[in-house]
Amino acid sequence: MKFVKFSKILTRFCNIFESVSYNLKNNDMHRNQLISIFDKHNPQTEMSKEETGFFMQGLMTKDKNYSCNIYDMDKESELYKHFLPLLKGFVTQIFLTRIKTMTTLRISFGTLIILMQHIESPGSAVMYTYYLHNKLPLNTLITLEILGEVFPWGFFSESQLKEIWAAQKVDSKTTNDYQCVGAPDNMIDYIEVWRQA
Repeated sequence: MKFVKFSKILTRFCNIFESVSYNLKNNDMHRNQLISIFDKHNPQTEMSKEETGFFMQGLMTKDKNYSCNIYDMDKESELYKHFLPLLKGFVTQIFLTRIKTMTTLRISFGTLIILMQHIESPGSAVMYTYYLHNKLPLNTLITLEILGEVFPWGFFSESQLKEIWAAQKVDSKTTNDYQCVGAPDNMIDYIEVWRQA
């Protein structure tokens, strides 16, 4: 009798394990597919003269507000007050929320200002966040120096972002067991593809 109970428990455990194993493989497949979509697009859109000037100023300044975590910045500084409309903007808030909730990354003020020149929509905010998430080690503070290492030749063009966005679309029937934080037809909106291996 005990053997029969144990056999049923073992069978049930094996079924659960197979299901979890299948879902993990499926998660990895979607995650790897999304990473390969980004890898096919080499960001090469150069910074404008104004951006380059700001970038160089940020690298050379002794003002710690440029290089500290955006949340640690002096909120009374003239620099913060000057850029407050940008910092409170809808697309900026989407970008910062994704960085904060979906990654372990942190971002400096200087880096955010440069990136926001290339992030014009909620979709591009999510795509840039995902790209940084997969290019950098856990808990990285993304300073201007690190931004230059991740994007040595420039940023994504609008056409590249459109191609990436189109390629990451999925049939929501294939993601039934996933947890979605956005639109169900966007692979990039599923928590499972954000988990690092």
